[in-house]
Amino acid sequence: MLTGQSRPILKQTASASPHQLPAQDFLTTFFEGTQIDSKAFLLWGSPGSPTRESQNEEQQSMEYQVRQEILDLHRFFQDWFNGVLPKNAASVQRLDRALNPQFRIVSPHGILTEKPRLMEGIEQAHGVHAGKGFRIWIDNVTCRQLSPDLMLATYEEWQESEGTKRGRVSSALFQKQVTAPNQVTWLHVHETWLPQSP
Repeated sequence: MLTGQSRPILKQTASASPHQLPAQDFLTTFFEGTQIDSKAFLLWGSPGSPTRESQNEEQQSMEYQVRQEILDLHRFFQDWFNGVLPKNAASVQRLDRALNPQFRIVSPHGILTEKPRLMEGIEQAHGVHAGKGFRIWIDNVTCRQLSPDLMLATYEEWQESEGTKRGRVSSALFQKQVTAPNQVTWLHVHETWLPQSP
């Protein structure tokens, strides 16, 4: 999400190759906020009190795994960028296992970044937002099963800082992978800016 402080940096780097971006500009483009507002996350499922059996079935469904992964990955970003997680291989392994080896992300500015460059940028960004009071939340998650092993999710990612609120809509393709944290890996993400709220 675009904050007042980051707007000039993004304008300068929008046409640059992802391999030419300085680390801070790259990180500003993809991760401008890191504090998750847990109250803003949607609660999923039908109203009422489902039985233990139906809860177990839901937790084993791919849609449940995808929704959980979206939340968990953003919690990882919160802890990493705030410096809560230790800067070591064990911490980074969570992200590495969640992203498919062929993972690619297209930023709202049309910058395509593959997994190795993304991992490098995130590792360099440990603690960059510590104490800055940013918040981020996820809203309007929808999922569509494309095949037994593939699911497309669309969701809004919002951030607010110093009274400025900006959001992006993300389309993310997931593939089943039993060794991943939530048994799904991120294959591809494409982000588009949302209109700024008044």
